[in-house]
Amino acid sequence: PTAARPAADLWRPFGLNFFTSFVFALTAMHAYSRACEEISVGCTMCLATSLLNHGSYIAWLRRIDIAANVFCFFFFALVCATPTPHYILALLCSAIVAIAFAGLRVSYGRHGVVMHSGLHVLGNLGIFFLIEGCALHGSCFAAPDAVPASSGVSSWLTLLGGQPFS
Repeated sequence: PTAARPAADLWRPFGLNFFTSFVFALTAMHAYSRACEEISVGCTMCLATSLLNHGSYIAWLRRIDIAANVFCFFFFALVCATPTPHYILALLCSAIVAIAFAGLRVSYGRHGVVMHSGLHVLGNLGIFFLIEGCALHGSCFAAPDAVPASSGVSSWLTLLGGQPFS
């Protein structure tokens, strides 16, 4: 059984959403080139599940695709926090994607295919900002005890009223 979709030609397997999924490949390569291997692996996972989902529109593959994207969304947002404008821009992109997909359900409207493809691009733009923030600030994936006092984690704690690492 397949998920219920509008009858538009673009919703057929291997339509527009399938091809915009390849933006994850560009983001994965960019992450790898900036030494953000964890983000590169996450983007590759999202690429694989997105291609499987948008190449078939089988309901259980859609659930796997959503689960992979939600996992990466929270993993990247929590682990890649840096006190840079890049992180704020990444959060803004993420918030727009979450509100548009889950709240407004733009993927199911009259122009749902185009809107959903736009969410692919916007989500990857947010990941790009995370990568750049990490590259400018050093690794996002340092353990807390290895984080120097001048790091992003320390700065965020101070900004939020906590005590910085010494």
